[in-house]
Amino acid sequence: MTMHTKAGSQKKWDLKAPFLALAGGLMVTGCIHPSTTSPDSALHAGDRYVALGSSYAAGPNLGPAQPGSPKRCGRTQANYATLLAQKLNLKLVDASCGGAQTKDLLHPWKELPAQLDAVTAGTRLVTVTVGGNDINFVGELFAASCRAGALGDGDTSKCAPRKPLASEEQYAALEKSMLAIANTVHQKAPKAKLVFVDYVSVVPSKSCAAAPILPEDQAPLTQMGKRLAAITAKVAKESGAMFVDAGAMSKDHDPCDPAPWAHGMNQDFDDSQGAPWHPTRLAMQDIADALASRLKR
Repeated sequence: MTMHTKAGSQKKWDLKAPFLALAGGLMVTGCIHPSTTSPDSALHAGDRYVALGSSYAAGPNLGPAQPGSPKRCGRTQANYATLLAQKLNLKLVDASCGGAQTKDLLHPWKELPAQLDAVTAGTRLVTVTVGGNDINFVGELFAASCRAGALGDGDTSKCAPRKPLASEEQYAALEKSMLAIANTVHQKAPKAKLVFVDYVSVVPSKSCAAAPILPEDQAPLTQMGKRLAAITAKVAKESGAMFVDAGAMSKDHDPCDPAPWAHGMNQDFDDSQGAPWHPTRLAMQDIADALASRLKR
């Protein structure tokens, strides 16, 4: 698809590009839930911190790329893992990558090793933000944007037709895979604190210029986000991990709000400040602050 940026140039959006395949907005009661079984020892300066996940963890288009990181991963120095490591003086090993599914944390993905390979016995903190690509959340958001005339010249004739979203089988497989990730972290790094970080609220409560969306798409996409949030919270509880509910934290900061934690999509979108349907710099900073506050206690 082709769209016009604010600079007047044309940009083609590849809906199969890694950073566009990620998951979106969620709401669950509460914000940060402490683990009941994870290690209680405090983190110390220089401790090894491993960040895992897809583009909601990697932070595409939010600033300079992390030196030496794979270009296709969209891993930037403004993601919450980098900011958290700076705040707590931790040694960050960031394995997150745009487009990653849960299977890519557990197994190699093309030329990339399994993200969990970065977790060692000496690791003291692991954060995980993943799951949306397993159910094609952002892909569905882009399709909805197209149907609302938010891409290219507004021609909706070539948009993907509305179809049933993720199946119960897909949700069940996602939960099973996320539990496998948690179990692997506990096995490989028994002294590590494990934290599941939820996705920020990305589906607007109503259509706006920043994120046009049709009413018939808004409701099912909102429900899709809630299901993803509920699975993340359930897995964190069952695995004894901490849960950071970024969806609840950002419920008043969707793409149509004055201080959005997520970008939307429209014909004039300028991706220089972040990827469409992905977290903003404000979101990454506030998530890092919330994590630092909890981990210091």
